Amino acid sequence: MRLSEISFFSTRLSMPVSRVLYLFALGLVCATADANAADAGRGSAIYAKSCSVCHGDRGDGNSWAKGQMRPPPRDFTSAQAKAELTRERIIASITHGRPGTAMSAFGSQLGKQDIEAVAEHILTAFVAKPRPPAQTDTTRSADMSASMPNRLSGDAVKGGRFYMGNCATCHGARGDGQGPRAYFINPKPRNFLHPDALRQFNRPALFHAIASGKLGSEMPAWKQVLSEQEIADVAEFVFRQFIRPAVDKSREGKK
Repeated sequence: MRLSEISFFSTRLSMPVSRVLYLFALGLVCATADANAADAGRGSAIYAKSCSVCHGDRGDGNSWAKGQMRPPPRDFTSAQAKAELTRERIIASITHGRPGTAMSAFGSQLGKQDIEAVAEHILTAFVAKPRPPAQTDTTRSADMSASMPNRLSGDAVKGGRFYMGNCATCHGARGDGQGPRAYFINPKPRNFLHPDALRQFNRPALFHAIASGKLGSEMPAWKQVLSEQEIADVAEFVFRQFIRPAVDKSREGKK
């Protein structure tokens, strides 16, 4: 053995035992962290594919299937869920299902590790996550008497035909954001019946929203396709049909 090799081994053997143990422990921690991250990703993916259709993307049971189920899907964010659900309880429910509900058994479809991964995701993402404190709504209401921009006057009948043919697939025929494409879209389409929408969307706001679209969403800028008059027509329909339907009915009563 050459002198350089003896020197190398002497250096390695002279490394303090505490440092060796530290590096060994660090390796275990990193390996565990990588495994946990992989489990978390798998659990989230399984939930999105198999569970969100009923329990909702946010785990609150607010899904398109909610109205078809009795009892409705479990809201994992509720106070009751936080009080009742443990990791073991969630695993048992996923494995064996819940009699008397639409929750079926996944024990024959998912392996033990997959079930544990999705249970951990539900527990950490929804059940154990504290609900944000209720906030006082300070949003100011828009002036609902404001007219269309540029002295335009919308035709609700024409706008309704365009809305039903092009907008209802996302926003829904009832304006509730539950159109047939809504389930596949994130962020979700605007719900015109939501209290915030009913406060904020007067005619000018609707006109500009339709004309300019919304970045980061599937709402296009219709000004690239429609004329200002056509945009005003759609805005008028949405305003009369969803935002202020009572206004339209009162006008009809005066005819």
